[in-house]
Amino acid sequence: MLASYPSRSTTQLWHSTANPMLYLLPCFVMTIIAIVAAFTFGFLEGAGYGSPSGGVLLGLMLPWPIVALIWTTVDAVMCRHKALHPKQAIVSGSVIVFGYVVFGAICIGAWYRGNVDWVIAAWELLCAIPYAVYLWAGVRALKAGKKASKAEARVRGLQSET
Repeated sequence: MLASYPSRSTTQLWHSTANPMLYLLPCFVMTIIAIVAAFTFGFLEGAGYGSPSGGVLLGLMLPWPIVALIWTTVDAVMCRHKALHPKQAIVSGSVIVFGYVVFGAICIGAWYRGNVDWVIAAWELLCAIPYAVYLWAGVRALKAGKKASKAEARVRGLQSET
């Protein structure tokens, strides 16, 4: 099912090195789990302890997964209907990994009280892993494209000599 998902132009740009949708699917799953965890933990923290920190927790943990989900959705739509260039995958992967690492570190620092509250915030750090793999796939496809263009130039040069 996912093998036929990318458009023909996306497959050509990625030089058949990878199917970008196979890398975006784990990103979707991890981001949705991060959103659900932020909502659940934010409401439990705010309601369970009777403290106003639940709203602050939602304010810190929720924005970046929502941004990542929107950006990943745009990449998936581009992959299917237009042409998802490996450079776009590199840029989006880099920005999302950086955001997850920064927000994850801030959330862990804000909620480390010696108990297990920081474990939910650590999920934001774990969400950076599939995006880093997606970034790596984009770099690999870009390198394959550069090698292919060099090889095509050599073949054209050899054909013009004969």
